[in-house]
Amino acid sequence: MELTLKETLIWLMTKGVSYQQLWKYLRQFVQFEYSKDRYNMNDLKQVHHSINFTGSRKKPNIDFYITEREFETVKTLSRQAFMIGESFYPESFMHLPQPPIMLFYSGDLNLLKLPSVSIIGTRKVTEYGKQVTYELSKALVEQHICLVSGLATGVDQIAHQTAVTEGGSTIGIIASGLNYSYPRENMPLQSEMAANQLVLSEYLPDSKIKKHHFVMRNRLVAGLTPVTTVIEGAVGSGSLITANYAIQFNKELLVLPGRITDSQAEGCNELIYNGATPIISVPQAMTEIYHILKAHRTENGLYF
Repeated sequence: MELTLKETLIWLMTKGVSYQQLWKYLRQFVQFEYSKDRYNMNDLKQVHHSINFTGSRKKPNIDFYITEREFETVKTLSRQAFMIGESFYPESFMHLPQPPIMLFYSGDLNLLKLPSVSIIGTRKVTEYGKQVTYELSKALVEQHICLVSGLATGVDQIAHQTAVTEGGSTIGIIASGLNYSYPRENMPLQSEMAANQLVLSEYLPDSKIKKHHFVMRNRLVAGLTPVTTVIEGAVGSGSLITANYAIQFNKELLVLPGRITDSQAEGCNELIYNGATPIISVPQAMTEIYHILKAHRTENGLYF
């Protein structure tokens, strides 16, 4: 039985190969034989033995035998995934220090071609934060801008739900496999988005969530779009981690200021102090976003 490169990498993922190890396989396959578009287990075994796994834990223990059932499973998973270098793979991910190798999806991949903005913020959002998130999300939908977030509760949920309710477009990037929903209360929203919007995951569909997955997910939320908006976030929160990724990736950052006595605003106020653009009104934020997206599209030879 022979597999394409994408199918081979997915099979390796099912065998427990880590992200760092998968990169080693991919690089070696690229060097192995450029003209070859399918590989058998002997090819994989040859590649495996040629890799130096120093620095990426121990060498994976693989038996280089694929059953008929595994073969069919990999074929199915391949139809639900795209890998680095394929047409739908976002160019913005190519510039990340740790670009995703494989992305599993459910929904409409054409949403990846739309102008987009990331909206992030605290799970424990205040009434003020809820109002601003809704109004900003609605304004973005009206301008046909796709909303990107992490399908968590709070700000994420409001942004996604507003896009769905108002007839807009939204992309959710999750920290588990596509067959799981975290938190469980977002299951109906995730199901709706999987059917009519777009949900992305770096992990095999049956993968349960792990603590480090949240940080890995956050880098993708920040890395996908040219601009990230932050609606409330305490110092050290996941929202601030995502915001710092945006800064690291040279993305534009718009941040909602808050009262200095409010712990949920402390992280946002600190971001503004360090140079982020404050959101002083929804029209002002939309003007900022429009100019950022226009400049981004022009730089990439596209029109917005």
